[in-house]
Amino acid sequence: MYIKTDSIEPYPIREPLRKCLTEALDQIAAYLDETLYTFHHDNEPLEETWLYETLPPRYKSKMTETMCRNLVSTLEIVRKKVFGHAPAEFGCPAEEIILGWALHMAVDFMLLTDPSLGLLKEQVAAFFDIVFRDIDFEYAYNLRLDGIENDTRANVRAFRVEEWFDPYDPAKGYLTAAN
Repeated sequence: MYIKTDSIEPYPIREPLRKCLTEALDQIAAYLDETLYTFHHDNEPLEETWLYETLPPRYKSKMTETMCRNLVSTLEIVRKKVFGHAPAEFGCPAEEIILGWALHMAVDFMLLTDPSLGLLKEQVAAFFDIVFRDIDFEYAYNLRLDGIENDTRANVRAFRVEEWFDPYDPAKGYLTAAN
């Protein structure tokens, strides 16, 4: 149950955060399965799937069955890294995106089911700050920053949907294709 961070020691994931992340990842897996089902049934509009609603606006038109299948595979990799017994780092932007979705969902889910778990939100925020080196992947949701990955002066890792599954350079934490 560790995510490798910039510090020497990995960050242990404790209850109730562990339970919240498990439930959130399970829910995301179910949503992705629902989206894959929708790709094969013409009477089901893709626009009504969780994935379509969750994607940043500029990525909605790029949603494909292949992208969804890759997200399913990536989710399982994230699950193994988060709940595995050895420290792990993010391997690609999609792993960060999925864990970001899971953390946001975990907070929302737990606050809806038990509002007294306000402390959980603080635990998630602390975990978020430790695990993510930056929040470049969240720039995709800010329409004012649309295209920031194209600005070489911004020093932002590229988060074009075409690069979500490209591996990071382990030494730098940036996309190998961008180096």
